[in-house]
Amino acid sequence: MKKCVCIAVVLSVFAGGAYAGGFSVGGHGAYTVGGDIESEEFGYGAQVGIDLVENVSLELSGTMFSDEVEDDEFGGLDIDATHIALSLCFDIPINDALALYVGGGASYNMIDVDEPSIESLIATAMDPAEAAAYDAFVAAGGTLAGGVDVDVDDSVGYHVCAGISLALSDSVELFGEYRFTWMDIEGEINAELTAMQGGVTVEQVSESAEIEEDSYNFGLARVGVNILL
Repeated sequence: MKKCVCIAVVLSVFAGGAYAGGFSVGGHGAYTVGGDIESEEFGYGAQVGIDLVENVSLELSGTMFSDEVEDDEFGGLDIDATHIALSLCFDIPINDALALYVGGGASYNMIDVDEPSIESLIATAMDPAEAAAYDAFVAAGGTLAGGVDVDVDDSVGYHVCAGISLALSDSVELFGEYRFTWMDIEGEINAELTAMQGGVTVEQVSESAEIEEDSYNFGLARVGVNILL
């Protein structure tokens, strides 16, 4: 919800600088495909645009999407991403209603990772001997509490895009676009686990580790509508 508010605020500030006759606002659906995406999912977002000169425009868009990645230590991790992009676009008119366009720009990307469950940690991180020892611990009434927090830093990315727009009237247009973004991510992992047996703490583990810089490139297929003002 906070990210939705963030997108709305950014888009409204951008819209406030627009001038009459060269401004558009709209919404879009998105589908993740390509790059480092492991689980293709639907997303959604909004955009505002300003015509700079003839056939050249600037668009600010915000898109939210999800992914599920497999990690050797943590198993499946659910990711929620917010992609705020500024794109410079160049139109190639085909006729009065139809146009192709190409463009590119920069983006600010916020990624949240859901806390992996203890069950997934046990299933992926333990070798057979450790798993057998854990089963014996549980059979004797032991419990394991706590969890692991994966904190990914916000990241700046760069993208290119290509699409097609169709004017339905003087004030409404449809568009379809494919956008590919290059970005690197890094962050930190914090683990807090407590083993208890009979109400008594047997062992506590508190560890932190850095997430080394790695790529998370992704493609977005966007389809949406713009209201021309």
